[in-house]
Amino acid sequence: MGKRGTAKERRSSDPADKPPAPVQEAFRLIASHRAIVADSVKSPVLIKKGIYRIEAVIEVPLPSRVRNKGISKTGVKAREPIILDFPKEYPFLSPTVRLRKDFNRSLPHINPGSPDSYVRPCIFEGDINELLHQENGIYGILDQLSDWLRKAAADQLIDPKQGWEPIRRDDFHGVLCFDADKLRGYVSRDEGFVTFLCGFRSIPAYFMGFVLENEISKHIIYKAKKVGVKTQDGITGGVTMGILSWPPAFNTDKTPLTTDAYLPETVMTLRDLLDRAKSYGNYKSLNERIQEIYLQIRQEKGDVPDGFMLVVILCARRPFNLIKEDSNLELIPYLIKCKRANGPLLNIDPDSPVYWLGHRHRLSTSLLRRMSGSRKSAVNAPIIQIGCGSVGSKIVLHLSRAGHGPFTLIDNKLLSPHNAARHALIDINEFTVFNNKAVELKKAISIYPEARASTAIQDNVIGVLNDQQKTKEVFPKGAALIIDSTASLAVREAFAATDRDRLPIPVMQTTLYSNGECGVCCIEGASRNPRIDDIVNKLFDSCIDDKELAGKLLTAEGGVTRQAIGQGCDSYTMVIPDTMVSIFSSAMAERARQLLEIGISPKGELSVGLLSDDHLGLSWKKYEVGETVILRGENRWEIRLLDNVVLEMAKEAVKCGSIETGGVMMGRLSAARKCLTITRLLPAPPDSIRSASAFVLGTEGLRDTVQRTQRACNNLFCYVGTWHTHPLGGGPSSRDYAVMQRMKEMRLGAPAICLVWTPIGFHCVMDSGDFRI
Repeated sequence: MGKRGTAKERRSSDPADKPPAPVQEAFRLIASHRAIVADSVKSPVLIKKGIYRIEAVIEVPLPSRVRNKGISKTGVKAREPIILDFPKEYPFLSPTVRLRKDFNRSLPHINPGSPDSYVRPCIFEGDINELLHQENGIYGILDQLSDWLRKAAADQLIDPKQGWEPIRRDDFHGVLCFDADKLRGYVSRDEGFVTFLCGFRSIPAYFMGFVLENEISKHIIYKAKKVGVKTQDGITGGVTMGILSWPPAFNTDKTPLTTDAYLPETVMTLRDLLDRAKSYGNYKSLNERIQEIYLQIRQEKGDVPDGFMLVVILCARRPFNLIKEDSNLELIPYLIKCKRANGPLLNIDPDSPVYWLGHRHRLSTSLLRRMSGSRKSAVNAPIIQIGCGSVGSKIVLHLSRAGHGPFTLIDNKLLSPHNAARHALIDINEFTVFNNKAVELKKAISIYPEARASTAIQDNVIGVLNDQQKTKEVFPKGAALIIDSTASLAVREAFAATDRDRLPIPVMQTTLYSNGECGVCCIEGASRNPRIDDIVNKLFDSCIDDKELAGKLLTAEGGVTRQAIGQGCDSYTMVIPDTMVSIFSSAMAERARQLLEIGISPKGELSVGLLSDDHLGLSWKKYEVGETVILRGENRWEIRLLDNVVLEMAKEAVKCGSIETGGVMMGRLSAARKCLTITRLLPAPPDSIRSASAFVLGTEGLRDTVQRTQRACNNLFCYVGTWHTHPLGGGPSSRDYAVMQRMKEMRLGAPAICLVWTPIGFHCVMDSGDFRI
């Protein structure tokens, strides 16, 4: 390696040419770098306005077997001259690194350029401007260059573990959009081709095309009929033809045919393109197809004007997979601007110019999933979104952009001008206002592949759930998830009232509370047990112990108020900015994405998110909710015991062993659905009597305990009865029936139960009160 040296500056006689201070500092740093040959650094020279060049020589550690020769097998010298061109924006923008003009251009990681230009190596995987602003500054760039040259000398620029680097084309003349995976699917073991139609727009210096994927085949004649080009206001557009050509998989001696030589991009004419095809092994099919297409178009159109554009995609078989790809097939697109050859034959002039095209992935499910970090293998299934307002619309757009769908969008409400404050739709104007929300959202997601088959239903979901035939049509068994973003108690009750046989799809409910400072996700178990109402009941029951949460959830109507949206018109909504809606809805959409890709747990889930005091962040708490035990009471009443209640009963029974024990139950009544949900146990009063033959519930402090619990939850829950154990098993005793009979005679009006726990299950004695219908 070279010793640290001191460079002598050559001062310019013209003060205007004096390098700026940052360039002078870079000059000193370059001269002191460990890899730079002592006294090889030349003073900065102004080469064009604002750009200064510094030249130096860098030492390259050659492989030991060629060290005495001074040059490696790949043509890298032991001492390589380097050039760094500093832009006027330095030190904010990095210098451009260049190597000698005769440097080996067939090495990987070299930017394309003309044969008479300096070679520009690609020394950093990323933006070199970002490298400049890392810890080592200009030293970091020299370190990367030194390492790049070392690898180039050892022929190690391509690492098979990392993958084959596609031909670099930073200076292309247009782009071609196509689904690379789909086109690779046409490549066979034998040399071959397919033709396709290509839609395009082109300005004089730039081509923008996309492969029409439903027009890919080996047929040429019918495609030639569809070719058409029109120019208006300097923009040429229409439909042209293209060819995908590939080489055979094996040589004639049965050895694999792969192109392991890294060829720089030097194709400039049709002749060059055909020569490149020879090196890949598919010259014959490409040459014949180009001429055939050209002649067929002439026959169909009568003439082909000079400059007619024809797209070619060459396929090269590489020795290993491409970087970040699951295939070794490199697809390299070109654009031929055809010129007619001189002479009697109606062929293309081999000197017709050819332009490099950059590849852009077609908008596809695989692209969206790759860019979203989603599982490529995840199976798509329909998603039902109930409520297409500010939260629901954002969730749907997030999931569409992650490659999920199709959606069934259900909302019977119309867009109103005030929706523009928070709705995901940005095109709310005089043409979309008063259109249905679901219909407009369906239009917005139609650009996303999996969402194109979505449907919009302009009905109230409660009406759908109450109609058995509509339920089957709207909620297909193959659907993955129902997302309810209506924040409607009536909708939640309707879902709870629809049994699993009619509706087997789990429900995820997303709701905002407390003016957007709290968000809640409730997710049913995969088999809809626990059910959505069980999880919501557990949420509100937790407010009894969690005062912070109670402050968010138990405010008047959760922060929902009436807001004027016009003269004499109100909307029942929250007053919160779109930013707060977005921070919650994005988290909710992410949880939905995880469920769709990983699967829904057999257990339920309750997630509570609280906004930080500065409204810049969220903290989420997630709780697992176990299976609910379901019992049947008299007069078609349903009794539901939440998992925490069942566990606490069992724990108390084990603790008391052969002695009967018990206590008081709190819960929630739904008279409309005839459902009683037990959410919490209260300990037995201190004057209760426990024995091996009976449990007698005391009364000391019981009324105060029940009332205090009710106040803590804003009276959402109430006393629903008592429970006790039969450690040796057996159903309700005569004493149990006598107690319940006395309750009936008291005519309290509300349902109440006496629950008996046994080691093998529960027994229930119920008074349905005045709810006997």
